[in-house]
Amino acid sequence: ALPISISPTPLLGKLKASGEALVRSRSTTASILRLSPLVGSAHPWRPSLFDRLRTAIESGSKVELPDDEYHSWASVSSAVAAIESIVDQAPKSALYHYGGLTRLTHLEMARIFARAAGYSEDEIAASLFPKKRVLQKGMVVLPEGEKFDFSLNGSAIVRAYDGEGGALGDGH
Repeated sequence: ALPISISPTPLLGKLKASGEALVRSRSTTASILRLSPLVGSAHPWRPSLFDRLRTAIESGSKVELPDDEYHSWASVSSAVAAIESIVDQAPKSALYHYGGLTRLTHLEMARIFARAAGYSEDEIAASLFPKKRVLQKGMVVLPEGEKFDFSLNGSAIVRAYDGEGGALGDGH
């Protein structure tokens, strides 16, 4: 296989590519797993996105969340099942992408959570706002109304390794 040249422009992309290159340089059998945003229970000292949203809505605080990037949200439990399947069954030295089947922006996900948690539309409108994108050198600027798509649909890995993926709300 020919080596693939990866040259991301945003800092986060550069950090990810550097980390993956380091792993590959140190091991010929290591696999890399790229995960989408995960939702689930949080640690008491590190509140989850939903814990932070609940606190903000109840206090009437303003929360700005990205609304110009799609991500494939997945539950922590489904990601753990995928990791276990990869460790037990999958070929080594591979690159895996795992994302759920729920494709939403952070703001869309927050609004759905707030409604499901019983908050009124007025409470949601008073607390949840779209965040303005801070442009970095070399970033692509999309036309008005378009969104970046960083979604990682994990349906293939779920089928291949008997994981229990699915859309959030389907028991996840």
